Amino acid sequence: MFDLLRKSFSTLGILVTVVVFSTASSAIATTNANAPLIANALLKKPAPWLMFHRDAQHTGVAIGKGSVNPATGPRVRWKFKVTQPPTTDDFLNYRWYSTLPLGDLDGDGTLEVIVTTPDNSGEARRVIALKDDPTKKKKVRKLWTFTSPGENVDGAGFDQYSAALADADGDGKLDVIFTSKGGMVRALKGTNGNLIWDYNTTFFIEAGPMIADLDGDGTQEVIVPTGCKDLSYPDPANCPAKLFVLHANPNGGSPFFYNVDFAYKLDSGEPAIMDLDPNDGANRKALIIPTWGARLHVLWRKADNSIVNHSYDVRALDNTLPHDAKSVIRSSPLAYDFGQGPTAVFGWMPDYTIGTDARISAVGISADMNAGTVSFTPRWTINRDDWKSSVALLPVTNPPLVVTGYGIGTDQGTGQYGKCDPLSGGIIAIKSNGDIAWEKNFNGVEGNVRGSVAVADIDGDKKLEVLLTVGCYGKIHSYNGANGKKEWNFQLGPRTIGTPSVGDLNGDGKLEIVAPSYDGKVWALQGE
Repeated sequence: MFDLLRKSFSTLGILVTVVVFSTASSAIATTNANAPLIANALLKKPAPWLMFHRDAQHTGVAIGKGSVNPATGPRVRWKFKVTQPPTTDDFLNYRWYSTLPLGDLDGDGTLEVIVTTPDNSGEARRVIALKDDPTKKKKVRKLWTFTSPGENVDGAGFDQYSAALADADGDGKLDVIFTSKGGMVRALKGTNGNLIWDYNTTFFIEAGPMIADLDGDGTQEVIVPTGCKDLSYPDPANCPAKLFVLHANPNGGSPFFYNVDFAYKLDSGEPAIMDLDPNDGANRKALIIPTWGARLHVLWRKADNSIVNHSYDVRALDNTLPHDAKSVIRSSPLAYDFGQGPTAVFGWMPDYTIGTDARISAVGISADMNAGTVSFTPRWTINRDDWKSSVALLPVTNPPLVVTGYGIGTDQGTGQYGKCDPLSGGIIAIKSNGDIAWEKNFNGVEGNVRGSVAVADIDGDKKLEVLLTVGCYGKIHSYNGANGKKEWNFQLGPRTIGTPSVGDLNGDGKLEIVAPSYDGKVWALQGE
């Protein structure tokens, strides 16, 4: 894998100039927006999994190597029961989408697992930091638990696709930042779970936070997209929403930095974050924002504090759609330069009420960040019955492939998370020109893919595998990244719609897999 990456990125004219790691973050100076992935991929030391799809560009690529035997699959390192599992009758309402971030909260060189508890479980809303402890019989224990002080909003749970990790108090260690459906954004001290700061957006939130240094000043921001003003669910394409940008470390003051108004829901997918114009001299990052307004937005804040906000109507990607089609983007985009310039790759639905008809598209984005101009170039579109699964990078060729799961367990577009009738779904790898590299359709045996894929060298052979959880019926699968051949599967609970995260939990240099499932447990899987 590493030799291929060196050749691939040399071909693209990319130089890695500096790589520096600390306990709280990785600081990487490069000449290209893609180089952080390159620099990390060439390192042998595993990196943490700090947010949804690991990084701000949503690559989903884990750094390091595992030791899972492809012939036998993984072994259970530990299981931790978070909640009483639901009955079969409750599956339709039970929601546990989360990716569980992995990071060193206490500075001891090992990674903690940050759990946001599932919605509709009938129990207290909690954030739990789990510490991998190989000296104990169970190999896992609670480092701390944060319990909601009370949000009097029906359904205001903590399952928001993923919390995120950043230094929120300046002590050089990672802290936990998460959102709730009731509108709160909170930062908890990583060592003990105490509240550092909170901020009430007053808007319904259905997405986790993203973390990035947006303005190049060396400090990190927290980016939170919101939904409508309340839980009454008015027309999601015609309701007030906001994008909030907060200071990760407000130094004792208010975390509020700025917000931007939108006329429609933003949540259901976290923005991707990328430097679209490395030659602007400011090291500014742009937000690539999926929305319910049938639009892909590109937004940044200029040095004079003005907001640049351009959008592309995704209905233009399919000329068979009426101009007023109820189209939405409900997945988080991947942002990457495949050699043609920055590109966003994402799944979207022509009509959000029909879950069995969807698209996966790539759109080029060209920006002059000083002038404040953006142009959009459609690259390719593929029809599938997609829904929530976000696209990941698959660097097994030059230029890299992209890979995603697709499918649903109902003919409806929303809700009914655990339904398995009618089943549809599969996994597909796509070349940078839109041609299909490989595909595995589940043919009605499995389906309902609402989690996203993770990519990792999980067996240590210097070749990448693709890890996918399938909602119906609760298995995690590993596929050969080059050809799609299934290498192994492992049964979790009766359903699982969470996205796996991958990292070295115990500091032995080998990657483990972490995922939640409908048996009410968090699973940690390891190799030999």
